[in-house]
Amino acid sequence: MPSIFNREDCQVYINRINAINASTKPLWGKMNAAQLMGHCAVSFYLATGEVKMKRVFIGYLIGKLAKKVVFSDKPFKKSTPTAKEFIMPLGKDFEEEKAKLIAAMNDLCSRGPGAIKAGPHPFFGSLTIAEWDGLICKHLNHHLEQFGV
Repeated sequence: MPSIFNREDCQVYINRINAINASTKPLWGKMNAAQLMGHCAVSFYLATGEVKMKRVFIGYLIGKLAKKVVFSDKPFKKSTPTAKEFIMPLGKDFEEEKAKLIAAMNDLCSRGPGAIKAGPHPFFGSLTIAEWDGLICKHLNHHLEQFGV
């Protein structure tokens, strides 16, 4: 399984990101390429504690059950709803958002597992560093596949 803390794995993701341009269309969903970059960056900010999100009520109810599905080998379902903090407005600058995402990736990769400073995930609750790593990679892969890379 890939790890965001492994330089080679991180570079593979960056290469895939660099294969996307501002006019790349998604295979499913409503996000454009700039929104994709911003959306994915938020997951890094959440993991490092730069963005704080409160636990959501539904997460208390089904978060543990959903956690089992998310951390299985099954891919994420297409067009799964997301938290409002992950929804990026239209009009974002693609190159700026891409640079932010790549910087967040490189920062987390360079700093290593100790950079994970997040409290409980807003939906899944407590996560280990390995679970944060797996979630970040699976989420990033899901959206890169959404854009055909």
